[in-house]
Amino acid sequence: MAGPDHSALIEETVARWAGVIRRAALRYGLLGDHLDELVQDVRLRIWRALESRGGDPATLAPSYGYQAAVSAAIDLLRSQRAQRRMNVASLDEVTNLVAARASDTTGTEADILDALERAIEALPEDRRVAVRLHLSGRDPSEIAARTGWSPARARNLAYRGLEQLRLHLSGEGDTG
Repeated sequence: MAGPDHSALIEETVARWAGVIRRAALRYGLLGDHLDELVQDVRLRIWRALESRGGDPATLAPSYGYQAAVSAAIDLLRSQRAQRRMNVASLDEVTNLVAARASDTTGTEADILDALERAIEALPEDRRVAVRLHLSGRDPSEIAARTGWSPARARNLAYRGLEQLRLHLSGEGDTG
């Protein structure tokens, strides 16, 4: 963790680069809470840079500030896009697909649950675990914490598993 002297250096650097950070935020349409997230991410990048350079802020050129802000903005946008994709195959969508498939065969609620369980069981193990946790309301960070995976791996496994499940239940693909 950064010591008190690093905290002051970080805040001074963020204040010095406030205009650069705002320009990067505007360029990528990040306002309000997203701007706050961007500033926080830039703080972390400055902290890492200071740690690797012996705590000397003179080694951080203003161009680094813009580069850090732009990189953080792009990472934030990618994260938002990944989160939107995660929400595409939501529990409601999966439930509707299972219900539609079961209604074609005049199935009962038990039949619907059995169809869903069979579809989930057909997924590869890692995806199956991620999908079960996602469908029980866990977000990628919670899935990562429970499984020991990185948040990126948890998000990717859940997304791919949900997409595979959706394709299987809609009859567009198999689970292999």
